[in-house]
Amino acid sequence: MPASFACHWPDLPLAFLHDCARCLALSQQGVLKLNPQGHLQPDSVARLADVWLSHPLSPDARSEAQTPALSFTVRLLQSAALLQRVSAQWLPSPTLSAWLNQPPALQLLHLRQAWWQHVAWDAAAIPAMSLPAWLQRRWSAVVETVCTGLSESTPDAWLPLHNIPVWLQQAGLLTVPDYVRNLPNVQRSLGAGVWGLAFFLIRTVLPCLGLIELTSNDGQLHLRPTAEGRTWLRIALERRAAAADAQHALEADIPYHELRFPDPAFPPLTVALAATSGENSDPAIEIGVTLAAPAACTFLLTHVAEPLPPAGPSAPAAPALWRYRITHASIARGVAWGYPVRHVLFLLARWTAGELDPLVVQQIWAWDAAQHTLTCESGYRLRGDPAVFAALRARKAFRTRARPLPGQGAVWVAATDAPALWTYLRQRGYTLLVLPAGDQGKTNSAALPLTPGSAGGALPLNALYIVARTYHHLRAGLPRLADVPLDALLRDLETALPSDERAALARLLASQEAILAQALEQTGLAASEPAPLPPLDLAGLAAIETILHTAIADAAAVELTYIDAHAQVTHRHVKPLRFEERAPHRYLVAHCTLRDEERHFRLDRIVTAEPLTE
Repeated sequence: MPASFACHWPDLPLAFLHDCARCLALSQQGVLKLNPQGHLQPDSVARLADVWLSHPLSPDARSEAQTPALSFTVRLLQSAALLQRVSAQWLPSPTLSAWLNQPPALQLLHLRQAWWQHVAWDAAAIPAMSLPAWLQRRWSAVVETVCTGLSESTPDAWLPLHNIPVWLQQAGLLTVPDYVRNLPNVQRSLGAGVWGLAFFLIRTVLPCLGLIELTSNDGQLHLRPTAEGRTWLRIALERRAAAADAQHALEADIPYHELRFPDPAFPPLTVALAATSGENSDPAIEIGVTLAAPAACTFLLTHVAEPLPPAGPSAPAAPALWRYRITHASIARGVAWGYPVRHVLFLLARWTAGELDPLVVQQIWAWDAAQHTLTCESGYRLRGDPAVFAALRARKAFRTRARPLPGQGAVWVAATDAPALWTYLRQRGYTLLVLPAGDQGKTNSAALPLTPGSAGGALPLNALYIVARTYHHLRAGLPRLADVPLDALLRDLETALPSDERAALARLLASQEAILAQALEQTGLAASEPAPLPPLDLAGLAAIETILHTAIADAAAVELTYIDAHAQVTHRHVKPLRFEERAPHRYLVAHCTLRDEERHFRLDRIVTAEPLTE
């Protein structure tokens, strides 16, 4: 512990509310993952450790066992019905918005009551403690002893820390049974364990909830209850003693008297456009946040800004608690998480008392305009800012319909997925620009109506690839056709097409080119040495048939990757029923769950078949 240390009202409770807001914001982003035992995964612990304020955590913290303050906060938010466990992660509960919009006094009161009712008396409520059974049995007694001593202490008197062991001794919590009294190791273990519980309560829990203050001079820690804390603990203990069930021992209308946070004499936020060096430097907006800022402010900034290392106070009257930086990428990420720019600007102006620099407003609107413009090129290729696509990929509706292309500045969309994706993007506020033929790479063309299947009059990539490959094959078999240079186009198309699309098209083209070869041979127009046909993947076809035979025998469902008559790759959930022969092809007859009827699927157009678990 540092030689000089102080934790006075209301600094630590305010910092704790900011920590809660950060934890809730990260849960909304879906990054608080859990391991099979229900504890936070190492990556999630590291994310929280990077932004913790009330009790700075070790930068190399990897588990809840190393971070009891973090573990306490997460479980307290769960008990307060602000976090809920869904499958293998923590997610915010529907009551989150109401809590964020409360004044800090009511926010803190809500957390106090949740702690007293659900956490204070349950030794297993904080997984990071990992207490043995003999120590769990003393948990509630330690909490009651410490809280009783604090509620009965002299007002405004600082208590030395060594008073706490005296209270524990008087309550009989440091005594051992007679049969182990002569074992000094047992005596020491009991004393250390009970004192560890009391110290965690004094150093972490009670100061964060605004019930006590701490100070340290020359390494000696002293504590005293706050005026509000002494009254609150006394009434809470009286009601607990009067009720048989601790879950109902604390009523919601317990008075909070002096539980008020002083109004700041300065705006809680400072916002300024950061100085940039060089013409190509990306602009940024730097934000300083004080303790007086609402927890809702921290919740918003965690979504739309990047945290920076803390800075020292700029002046004694205006200490900066934490710093953030808003960039083009962070704004794009925030918009993807549901925070439109107009909402961000409104709240920034509100928390800076309306003193928002016009240059800051202009820069944020410029970012918003840039990130909401996507250009559509031939073949449903969308181009835009890489940060925009990085943010959109966090959304399942976009991620399942768009395939990233090299460079991260473009994605490819199949024609079958385009109508739904265009609708989704427009609902999210994006502007779609279509580049006419010859304008590829330009971004200043006028907006044209975008209709699925047209994309500026051009064919989708897969259809264009089939046309080019078919003509290339015919050119090899019919030398008198025009020698159109298609090699470069085919290389570009193969680079742009996703791997599963290439595999499906190769399967279709192998079948088509075999038919073309037979037709050319019958007309007598084929060259004496036609171009070699791509070999059919006979082993792959045999494996697919084996899976389908098994599914028919077991009446099981499978997922087909199938290329239809329009050369579009689709994914179908079907129940195979039988095989049929219709020369020159073989078909699978199956019940298609999408169409809810029997459909015929050509075997040579089935790219993959994967069994489905019911």
